[in-house]
Amino acid sequence: RIALGDAVRSLGEVGKKVGLSSTLPPTLRRLEFAGRIERRLEDDRLDHERYRWQRATRPIDEAWDAKPARLRTLAARRFVEATGIAAVDAFATWSGFGKRDARAALDDAQLEPISIDGVEGDFRAVPELLAEARSIDASLRHRPSDPIFLPFEDHLLAAFGGPAFWVDPRHHALPTPTWGSGPSTLGTARRAWIRPILIGDRVRACWDWHPTERRIVVAPFDVDSSAERTHLRAAADRFGDALATELGHGRIHSIDGEKTARRRLERLAALAPLI
Repeated sequence: RIALGDAVRSLGEVGKKVGLSSTLPPTLRRLEFAGRIERRLEDDRLDHERYRWQRATRPIDEAWDAKPARLRTLAARRFVEATGIAAVDAFATWSGFGKRDARAALDDAQLEPISIDGVEGDFRAVPELLAEARSIDASLRHRPSDPIFLPFEDHLLAAFGGPAFWVDPRHHALPTPTWGSGPSTLGTARRAWIRPILIGDRVRACWDWHPTERRIVVAPFDVDSSAERTHLRAAADRFGDALATELGHGRIHSIDGEKTARRRLERLAALAPLI
């Protein structure tokens, strides 16, 4: 703005009322949508909201000139490529398309219909990824797996409409806070205010960062054996050390504070005794 000088016009009090103090923000957006500039994180870190604008380094793809139906098809394909398996309802919710348009887009995207044992719904998968999954040696599928510490609003849960899909039904009644609304349960929450731990093919515990003790705290609601708990605690310690040394914090978002973190810990303890 300093370099452009008088070329940037103030929009005065009227502009302030609608959140635009000058002509610069809409100009930047138009340049961005035209593919001429792109916004990048200031230092390539993901734990803040400081950005810089630069000349675009990636070409605009075919989507920009496509008709609405084609755009929906491209969105459907990319959504399922990211999720691996997707339900029609989940894609409709994520995209904002009506269910008829969402289903048509998934049909046009050359995705393979599949069924999941014990789960109702219309699911689709990318044929190439499905073929790769089927080729995995069966012995590998049943090996004990290390805990995977997922972030808040991880795509794995968000794309399936909440944690219920990944949590054993025996635990669906457990209470959990939700983002932007009141208390709920693991079976009904769409946006659970938790950070889950995936063990094998199930979410069996949740974690958070203790701001003063600077370590990972775990609520294992579906981990029964002492050996599993010991293994989980050791994995949490390794991950906590990495957070402390590499990132320096365990915040959920850039303005997450100690008071909010302690409130999450209290709610996490309602899910299961903390270890």
